[in-house]
Amino acid sequence: FVCEVVDSLRMPATSDLKTFVDRINTGTGEQHAQLYGSNPMGVGVSNCAGFAPSKAMKNLQAETEEKVKHYGCLCWSKEKIVSEQSLEAKLNQSGLPLKLKQRTPVRVLHRRSNMVREKQILCLRAIVCDEHHFRLHLQASAGAYIKEFVHSDLGRTTPSVASLLGCRA
Repeated sequence: FVCEVVDSLRMPATSDLKTFVDRINTGTGEQHAQLYGSNPMGVGVSNCAGFAPSKAMKNLQAETEEKVKHYGCLCWSKEKIVSEQSLEAKLNQSGLPLKLKQRTPVRVLHRRSNMVREKQILCLRAIVCDEHHFRLHLQASAGAYIKEFVHSDLGRTTPSVASLLGCRA
């Protein structure tokens, strides 16, 4: 991960970096730091962490946006599901890759700018569990909001599983 130092009056010393890494890895220090490190969340920072120029962040960000992520979720449909074939036909009616327009989800608006992001669903497979539930397996471009792709987030994600099925999902 990247920790950016913004508007610093001085460049942090290597010893400062080591202190930050130790605090994260041990979960000691300020209260909010206890959510990280080799504690409940199991996140840690390598001891070989170092300083990098700002252009390194741009390269990292570009590389991340090109990644494909695999997701699985259990979905509920208000309407009864007739068959797996009809379900997949509805979900794939727009063809793949499915181009999404996603406004910043309501659940993250407090920390992200409100803008439209274009993402893609590259592969979509549905497996019926019962007449109202199905498992959805998909591959999407990195950064796609999958929960919002399913229920549309008050129409902020188009298309969505709900809009493709024509009912609440």
